[in-house]
Amino acid sequence: MRFLLLALLLVSETSAFAQSKPADNDTPTVDVELVLAVDVSFSMDKDELALLREGYAQAIVSKDFIQALKNDPNRKLTVTYFEWSSSNDQKIIVPWRVIDGHDAAAAVAAEIMKAPAVPKSRTSISGAINFAMSLFDNNPNRGSRRVINISGNGPNNSGEPVLEARNAALAKGITIDGLPIMKEPTGPQDIEHLNYYYEDCVTGGPGSSVMKIEGRDNLQEVIGAMLVREVAGFAPERSNISSTEQEKRISCSIGEEMFERIWKQPSGGIPVNVPAKPQRGRSPQMLFNFPHEPDAEVITAAMTAHFRKCWTASQTGPTIQVMLNYKPDGTYASPPLVINPEDTTEYSRTAARVMRQLNKCPPLKIPKDKYDQVRALRWQFPSDESAKASKSKKT
Repeated sequence: MRFLLLALLLVSETSAFAQSKPADNDTPTVDVELVLAVDVSFSMDKDELALLREGYAQAIVSKDFIQALKNDPNRKLTVTYFEWSSSNDQKIIVPWRVIDGHDAAAAVAAEIMKAPAVPKSRTSISGAINFAMSLFDNNPNRGSRRVINISGNGPNNSGEPVLEARNAALAKGITIDGLPIMKEPTGPQDIEHLNYYYEDCVTGGPGSSVMKIEGRDNLQEVIGAMLVREVAGFAPERSNISSTEQEKRISCSIGEEMFERIWKQPSGGIPVNVPAKPQRGRSPQMLFNFPHEPDAEVITAAMTAHFRKCWTASQTGPTIQVMLNYKPDGTYASPPLVINPEDTTEYSRTAARVMRQLNKCPPLKIPKDKYDQVRALRWQFPSDESAKASKSKKT
């Protein structure tokens, strides 16, 4: 009898151990392992970020999504949601959660909505894919399929080439779906046919698909349709896997090429350090891109006075360097962009503050004969702390 009890105890403990580590078993415990990877780079404004979160949250609790889940063999999936920007900047908003019905879906949707959305610098699709692959390794549930759902509004310009990360994921049998957020190219790093870029350079794998988000009106509809497709495992109407570079309709390195062209040190420029009239608080400073002309001091002082209408230095934080492009009417030709950003929380917080202020600046009054001199400028915006540190270094 004692031997029988010991044998039963051993069987019970072995069974419990097996259930606690389902990932070691090849038998799927869920139908899909789904990673939702959402772009939060500075090119996404706060309204867009909020709409994206709302779109994913509503899609997860939709009737179509729940019905697609019920039609799967295991009737459940596991999902995680993270936000990404530069190659080393990814933040998990919702860790792995199992959805097996409306209540679990509603809990995940609530988690998505409650965290504040903070825009960050740079765009690294490759970094997002690599981070997503690492999440699969730590998922306690094994799925019949592994899918990365990645959304963004620009090409890769940070980290390793996007094709390297994409191909590494496809080699592991992972499917990458894309939700390119389409917009008219107005900034120096925007591209036409972002959907081609996603089809040829980002997505791939069994049943992969690209669906365009063409505006706020169809955002929730497109996200919902994509998630239903991913749960149901529908095959797309056309394959978006290009086998050779010659077949691609757009360069997969276009983002890196544009970034290098825009942010490289301008040739022939000289630093201009002309102090404005003494004023209370810190002043923004011109960087390198201003021609040495007799009226340089006047223009520099005028620009400094203009920024002081909308910008006030914070007490702490690093100096933020910004690229500004103006139209002849004094409005921005493209949104202000941060130069050489740092991958730290403090830098991102300070940069976001500067960008919010600059976006509220009134149009710059530019005489017609001075437009060519101020159409593209680099400025730096120091905090009180960083300005004092810079001054102490010089002395």
